[in-house]
Amino acid sequence: MSSRNFDCTLLAKLIVAVDKIDATTKYTNDTVVTLRDPIHELKCTTRNMESTNTLIHDSLSRLERSINRIDSRLRRIEDEMQNKMQKKTQEQEDAELVRKRMQEIDEGEKIEKRQKRMVMQLRKSLAETNRHI
Repeated sequence: MSSRNFDCTLLAKLIVAVDKIDATTKYTNDTVVTLRDPIHELKCTTRNMESTNTLIHDSLSRLERSINRIDSRLRRIEDEMQNKMQKKTQEQEDAELVRKRMQEIDEGEKIEKRQKRMVMQLRKSLAETNRHI
């Protein structure tokens, strides 16, 4: 940006110099015309460069907006993936707890059946013992 300002300042100085030459040298028209052509080319080149600079700036701005949108999407996708992983982990932990509880219930039922069998056997034994007495 500072180099652009420098070029414009330099161009302005050249224009002032040509105008002074034009005012003071009415008889050296060839020299003035010779100087005006490059200055005109400099003006055109400066305008073209400014136009190109504007186009590049606009293009970079659009690119930056696109990158920001993509970055936002990526962050959203990462958050969704993390939430899914947490949910899956939680579901696995819950399933493991249910499995352990079911095992405990099964073991409890087995113990209860065993205890009932033992009680029945003890009753039978007690009944047989009572018959013999």
